[in-house]
Amino acid sequence: MLHSFVKKTDKTPPAERKIAETRLKEIKHANAR
Repeated sequence: MLHSFVKKTDKTPPAERKIAETRLKEIKHANAR
């Protein structure tokens, strides 16, 4: 689980998406070492 939030609409808020993408990159980076 990268990030969770209560989804009230069909569109993912850009800020929430950015947090998830940032964490995904961090995890991929950590696994690459």
